[in-house]
Amino acid sequence: MKNILYSLLILALISIISSCNKHNNYDDQIQTFLANDNITNPPDSFKILYKLKGYGTQMTTIKFNEDAVWHIEKLTSFNSLLSIKNSEVDTASIIIYDSISLGLNQESFYYLYASNNNSETTKTLYVKFKKMITDYSSFEPKF
Repeated sequence: MKNILYSLLILALISIISSCNKHNNYDDQIQTFLANDNITNPPDSFKILYKLKGYGTQMTTIKFNEDAVWHIEKLTSFNSLLSIKNSEVDTASIIIYDSISLGLNQESFYYLYASNNNSETTKTLYVKFKKMITDYSSFEPKF
């Protein structure tokens, strides 16, 4: 009886640990840029790595070579703040809580801002961009 109880406890522990790995789907074969890189004409799928330490914000500048619909997804550090702007001085931004699909154009520079959400704990944030096959001209929202 004791062995059965231990087996069930171990099984429950394994289930809890495996369910905590919500998004372990970041592919190591995808090109990874660092947060301070200025990204121009990126590939159809890429990641950005942010090492978030304490307070402050890190910014990445991205310029695309064509109008397209992009799926943007946080792969780790879900409680960090992530937003995108299409002008460095414009105050309007879109906050990315988990993931979002946006129509992004080749005319604009995009500024991706990541911060540690006022936490003193160091965090690693991976953000994945994937170009979608959706028609840009009929897609909404465009940004």
